[in-house]
Amino acid sequence: MNPKYPNLLIISHNLFDRTNNVGKTLQSLLSDWPKDSLFSLYFRNEKPNEFYCKSYYLLHDKDIIKTFLTAGYLKCGESFNEKSNIKKDCSAVEQSFYKVGNNRKPLISLIRDMIWHISPWKNKKLKNWLEEIKVDIILFIPNDYQLAFDVMKYTKQITEARMITYYMDDAFYFKQKTKGLDRYRRNKLLNEGKKCAIMSEKLFTTCDLMSDEYEKLFGLTCVSFNNCVDIQSLIKTEKIIRIEKHTQLYISYIGNLHSNRWKSVIEIGEALDSVNRKLNTKSQFHVFSASNLDKQILNAFTKIESISFEGSITPEDVVKIQTQSDILVHVESFDSVSKASTRLSISTKIFEYLAAGKAIFAYGPQDIASMQYLEDTESSINCYEKKQLVLGLEKIIKSENLRKKLGDRGRQFAKNYCSAKKERSRFKNEIFKVLENS
Repeated sequence: MNPKYPNLLIISHNLFDRTNNVGKTLQSLLSDWPKDSLFSLYFRNEKPNEFYCKSYYLLHDKDIIKTFLTAGYLKCGESFNEKSNIKKDCSAVEQSFYKVGNNRKPLISLIRDMIWHISPWKNKKLKNWLEEIKVDIILFIPNDYQLAFDVMKYTKQITEARMITYYMDDAFYFKQKTKGLDRYRRNKLLNEGKKCAIMSEKLFTTCDLMSDEYEKLFGLTCVSFNNCVDIQSLIKTEKIIRIEKHTQLYISYIGNLHSNRWKSVIEIGEALDSVNRKLNTKSQFHVFSASNLDKQILNAFTKIESISFEGSITPEDVVKIQTQSDILVHVESFDSVSKASTRLSISTKIFEYLAAGKAIFAYGPQDIASMQYLEDTESSINCYEKKQLVLGLEKIIKSENLRKKLGDRGRQFAKNYCSAKKERSRFKNEIFKVLENS
């Protein structure tokens, strides 16, 4: 253990890597934490592009099914580090499995949890790894699967370490009316959440709205953290980026398209086509996303004249795209299930958008945390209904002064409230407090 830093074990579904929102947030908050004191136990079959931790342990569905079918004869779990010779590919079958999982169908989710629950993954290999890394504190990041809670409880039993639980998304939808299997599953998750709160020293959340509700729900102190941005470093990077010249407004969406966000993107594209015809302009809406899309969705994009679907980009390219964009787009979904899942969460890209200093155009339900947050920053044009889109787009497209004003407000807000230096220090202090009180 580093004498100034405790050994921190992160338990999460997603890999600690900048290619996903969980990893991106962790990287922004833990950049000052020594690699030798960071460890990761995770469940999605991916390998790091960058190694932020000293050692990793991967438990994933394919191995869990193998050990389940062979009654433990084939051992699951893999430990590795930066020096390991590791295979990074995720098979097409696994990609398809994750695509189905992203739909969060109650029956599929319950079957997955059941297989994990009865599979013999608690083997000597995992136990030895947990004992070797000498955990001082666990940072547990749940999602809406029981399997994560099962692994957390075993880990805490073996390590006897103190724990902080960090909710980056709302897994419970406890204010949403659900029925049938989904209601049964959410109630099970809520019971797990209450047990987890008893085992935790404190809770971290993604925003103040979630903190307020979770404090009442779990009776435990909550502290909110989200993605933070090193503004000075970003400004230096922007200065060396070669901007591609464009004669028409360059509008960009960067992010995932699941949970029906693609439908909101389509509606913006349709409205932009109308605006282009009315104003005799050719503004282009560039959509960047690593989401696996079926042919129906891709065909829907091709029917919109103003939309150009660009696929995935690297984390390094994100800064370039944001820098050359005139307008950055944020969307949320309007269906009841998606609204319930995002009501208490703030998208990580919002903080990057604000720091980029570009005007933001946002479309989504008014009672979603991300939309409320953007409204508070006064750096965006927000549309809460489809009928508002054409007028909202006209307003932001016609006025360069408005776009500059919105962008300047966003960057200043990021400097005041999303400073990487301040947030990393606050995050570290909250973790250290737990150990000081032990």
